Amino acid sequence: MDGTLIPQDPNASAAHSTAKAKRAKALEILTDSAETVAQTLVDMAKGDRPAKREQLDAVKTVLDRIGIIPPERSPDLGPKDLSALSTGELRALLSGVEDQLARQAKPVSATRIDTQPRQTVDMFD
Repeated sequence: MDGTLIPQDPNASAAHSTAKAKRAKALEILTDSAETVAQTLVDMAKGDRPAKREQLDAVKTVLDRIGIIPPERSPDLGPKDLSALSTGELRALLSGVEDQLARQAKPVSATRIDTQPRQTVDMFD
């Protein structure tokens, strides 16, 4: 670069300002409808209002756009196909099973077995 400045296009600046104003207006409209949209969602959940998939998706989208984020889902704890799990998931599952088995294990008392090998006598010696 030789230090020259690129002149700003006044039309680009105006277009940016217009787009920014339109986004602000759209957010204002969505925010103003938040109470109605939330009540619609509650009515759908209660069964007071029939829920079509498209309407439910629209309600969730409006709430998402204004910043109302649903809680994260807890991980699915149901049975899974082991072939679908990653190596890390399999190791974590195995570790959990080992821990559970260790907690359920009963202590065993047994006599000590001598582990020293006995010297055998060679009859041909």
